[in-house]
Amino acid sequence: MRMKTLRVMVATWAMAGCGDSGTTGKPGETDAATPVGGSGGAGGGGGTAGAGGEQGGTGGESGGADGEPMADAGPVGGTGGVGAGGAGGAGGAGGAGGAGGAGGVPELDAAVGGSEDASSDATVEADEGPYDAGPAEDRAIDPDSGAPPAEGPFVLAGAQSVRLSTIVTIDSYRIMNRGYVAVAEDDGGGEPGWPIGYAAVSAGEGAQLEVPLERPAYDGELLHAVLFRSGGDPDVFEPDSLDLRVEDAAGEVVSNTFVVTVPVDVPAVRLQFAAPDGNAFLFQGGEPQALAEQMASEDAENPALFFEYEWRYEIENFSAATHPFELVLGGDEGPDSDTIALSAALDEAGATLEGDPDVRWTEDGDRVRFTVTDTFTEAVDTYRSATRPDLTRGFGSRPGQPVA
Repeated sequence: MRMKTLRVMVATWAMAGCGDSGTTGKPGETDAATPVGGSGGAGGGGGTAGAGGEQGGTGGESGGADGEPMADAGPVGGTGGVGAGGAGGAGGAGGAGGAGGAGGVPELDAAVGGSEDASSDATVEADEGPYDAGPAEDRAIDPDSGAPPAEGPFVLAGAQSVRLSTIVTIDSYRIMNRGYVAVAEDDGGGEPGWPIGYAAVSAGEGAQLEVPLERPAYDGELLHAVLFRSGGDPDVFEPDSLDLRVEDAAGEVVSNTFVVTVPVDVPAVRLQFAAPDGNAFLFQGGEPQALAEQMASEDAENPALFFEYEWRYEIENFSAATHPFELVLGGDEGPDSDTIALSAALDEAGATLEGDPDVRWTEDGDRVRFTVTDTFTEAVDTYRSATRPDLTRGFGSRPGQPVA
């Protein structure tokens, strides 16, 4: 804090005698109109002169200038100057003037710190209002480095090449209340459109968050990561409630734009099966979990599968060594009359669709991949084990219609 220096005018002494000290000046008064302390009063007059000597010292300074701020209530008044010395008597110097009075101290504001803006700049509004995260420069994503803001909500997702076309990764986010990190398609004008996926999150920060989508992203597609607050039911995401999108203090939707690269062989959904006893395929799960579970019926053994048109799939078969996976068109006279379209046990010559460039059948260890096309839907309605086609078999589907 800047210190106020008290300057003292020193009297000229002729001999050793000195008079009495002067009286102390009165305190300065507070200015009622503004919260600023008054200046200190002038020093009191010098005391009685000592015996003999020349004329006493000169008069003291008047009160000092307004002093330092005290919280937000205004400065304290300066200290008064030293009063004038008394007149010198015969042989003695005049007495020293008294010290000036202290400046007046104004009353403090009722708020802590004396300011009506006593609360911190970084605040979070209740759920019904926007977030206020302090100064704008602390809220903005750095345009050069891409670094997140120091305060308030944000979401960052960079350009990415995905491992599944229905899962994207959010690099980092901060949300002030429980809510959702959503991924929206573009509205055609560079702004967030309809959400196509979301992940529920707690208040706070997070990183490397995988968000499942309800449809595959397209290669080169422009997507938007958007923060949503919880609505009336905290466990239900409400994509049509645009007023639940998190906004910053400037009223802007908290979002980030990114581009997705989808390599040609990347699937949309991974399904996992096993045939531990050789009598049936058992559904083991998959990714994204919600889509995988929607694709398979609730049958414990050989569940029906519901494929989506133009989606690419991966079947991971934990029993591939003993029960290779096949996709066939079921015959009317049992397994021997099936027409094999795709097989992990046969080469292209024994399976009708393995050379189809649109189906793009691939094999990699215990995994096979394929794309559902018009040709596929005409040639496939059943899946089976190549070694036990009579027992380990289930029904596949044409788009939107399970085949029984």
